[in-house]
Amino acid sequence: MNLYDTISSRHLADSTKKVYQNKLATVKIYLRNNFPNKIANNELVLPLGVDAIKGILNAVTVKKPKKKRRRRAIDDDEVVEEEEEEEEAREEGEVLYDEDGNAIGGGGNAQLNGHQHVNGFRSAISNEYRKNGMRVPDDEDAILSQYLKGLKNTIAEKRLTGEMDLLEGKTPINIVGFEMLCKQACMNNAATDIHLNINAHCFLLLLWNLMARSESVNCILLSHISWDNDGLVITLPKHKGCQDGSDAKPKHVFANPKKPHVCPILSLAIVTFTQRFSGNSLLGTTSKDRFSKWLEKVMNLRNQDLVAVGVNVSKIGSHSFRKGVATALSSSPCAPPPCCIFLRAGWSLGQVQAKYIVDTAGGDQWVGRAAALLDPNNEDFATLPPHFTSDFISENLTPDVMRNMYWRYDHVPLSFLPVLPFLVASLVYHYDWLNANMPARHPLRLERLWSQLPLWRSSVLCGTYENEQSSLRATGIPANVNFFMEIKKLDEKVERNNNGVTARLLSVEDSVNNLTRSQEELPPKIVQQILDKITIPGYQFTMEDMRQLIEETLRNRQLPDGSSATTNVTVPPPPAAATDSPLYVWRNGGRHCVPEGYQMCRGSIRNLFMLWWGQEHNQTINSIEYKISIPLYALQLSDFQNMHEKQVFCKGRRVMSFLLGIGFEKGIISPHPDASEFQCPEIEAMTAADKEHILTILIRAMIDKLNGRLHENRVYQLQFVSVYEILMNTLPPTRDTRKRLVSQVE
Repeated sequence: MNLYDTISSRHLADSTKKVYQNKLATVKIYLRNNFPNKIANNELVLPLGVDAIKGILNAVTVKKPKKKRRRRAIDDDEVVEEEEEEEEAREEGEVLYDEDGNAIGGGGNAQLNGHQHVNGFRSAISNEYRKNGMRVPDDEDAILSQYLKGLKNTIAEKRLTGEMDLLEGKTPINIVGFEMLCKQACMNNAATDIHLNINAHCFLLLLWNLMARSESVNCILLSHISWDNDGLVITLPKHKGCQDGSDAKPKHVFANPKKPHVCPILSLAIVTFTQRFSGNSLLGTTSKDRFSKWLEKVMNLRNQDLVAVGVNVSKIGSHSFRKGVATALSSSPCAPPPCCIFLRAGWSLGQVQAKYIVDTAGGDQWVGRAAALLDPNNEDFATLPPHFTSDFISENLTPDVMRNMYWRYDHVPLSFLPVLPFLVASLVYHYDWLNANMPARHPLRLERLWSQLPLWRSSVLCGTYENEQSSLRATGIPANVNFFMEIKKLDEKVERNNNGVTARLLSVEDSVNNLTRSQEELPPKIVQQILDKITIPGYQFTMEDMRQLIEETLRNRQLPDGSSATTNVTVPPPPAAATDSPLYVWRNGGRHCVPEGYQMCRGSIRNLFMLWWGQEHNQTINSIEYKISIPLYALQLSDFQNMHEKQVFCKGRRVMSFLLGIGFEKGIISPHPDASEFQCPEIEAMTAADKEHILTILIRAMIDKLNGRLHENRVYQLQFVSVYEILMNTLPPTRDTRKRLVSQVE
């Protein structure tokens, strides 16, 4: 074969060619027994013809009865991954032939293969035409298209009636099942193959985090791996959807320090320092087959546990992880954009969209963090990987040191060398977890590196978003995570302020206690100091002598008008108030004249008037009945919790101020010089009957003031809040009284 033929034959992947060969072998068996003229020298005679095409479609559509079940298809799942659109349906069954090569089945009750399985035969036949330089005849192509469309509708109806499974091919695994398998790979005991578990664990995490097919992970080389800022970068040169490598974009993989069993960086570190693979391969050339065997074994071992968390064990293969991570990310409330998920998985966006939506680092980093199972609902999504400072690396991880700890240090690509310090840091950070979960015979314990790990624990760094010491900054962080971090900073600031306020309040309380004690001790100290300074030979100077001395001094002191000071010393009577009323301590520590939750009275102006001067009334608060006897005029706005209650109190106070103002103006009552505009000791000293009488006089004076706009009987019927509104609407806008009413209520 010349160079042209060699290169031209590479237009299809080897796995695809293998799939086509298997399908054509099935077609040849059918044609040899039913259309022998279409077979010559074990090759198809083209064109096949409409009748032959119909027969082939009928034969390959019928599912083989599962009398003799073949070995579990997990080992075959690698082919499934390479030919996604054709080979995922392979597990749905195969065509069963009798001894003469005739297909069995085809009746109305026959079980059908999936659409993708049958469509694979169409692809194989079309490729055979293409190899022979022919195009599929229009009549045959029309038959194929019409049949496949009808098959798709038929399968949909059977799924509706429950005759077929809802999903075709492998089913996606959920996050719980994925974590269960990861933990199983970390469980190393005497009965397990430790090296197989180490390889399978890393293979499993790369399948999930890269959203890649098993063949792609199997082909990863050390030269494909590098490090960029805070994440591992793996560049796959080609994949099934891009055989020419034109879409080979770097994929970012991130650490998850909070969950060691799903941390790809930690798993890669264990593989790097324990596994001995020849050449440049990361996991070895047979890692795909070894993973398939491990997965089959674990499926049988943990069957019931996986079923309990919603995993369909019979439908799980290596391709389930690619489907599972895509499903998990797409269904997350804070999911990355779908186009970023599509681009990372290597799925086509369509010819038009692909020209305008280009894969960039930011979108892939977002998907990479989400695939690492970092929580997108808090600041942990911006977690940094365990790492060292550049000074520590230059002093402690020198080439000689690394050469002594890593057996193929001199043979790895230069792009892989910057990865090694982060792998070492991850081992140091998770040393306690590794020591608790690794068996005594684990190969990592035998490495020279193991004894150095605990010595470097004080030097390893981590954190979220940005580490000030190393200047390492998280990438691929969406805006909502930044909001979470700002909220956390505010919470921490509020907490610090609360602690400071609490400390200050305690300090103030101590100062008040000290002041109280000082005030209690101050008068005796002053008196004692004065008595100590006054000495009369043969006589003991007493407190009574001091009192008489002060009185005599005041009596002899003359004021400017010639009167004696003692004759002008008067003590004004204090405004009447319920000084014996109890004080209630509220939850905030404040002391008030009324219990917490007290509500301003409602009702007529008479009810307001009587309570204003201290008429006892009952009020139930939180199922506790209180007897309130304090006059309303003695209350302050701070005695009411609710803003509405404060407004009602202000309105009642304004109504009383208006009534008292009229009484003072008309000479009905006399003001006290030391009383506020809301107080009147004269009324407060009256009996209940006298209060009723004075209220009647004040209301009539108010009606006269309003020029008869209110009837006396109407006033007694109205709520005092309504009276306030009438006063507001009746008084001229320029009156000072109205201004006071508005300002007080506001």
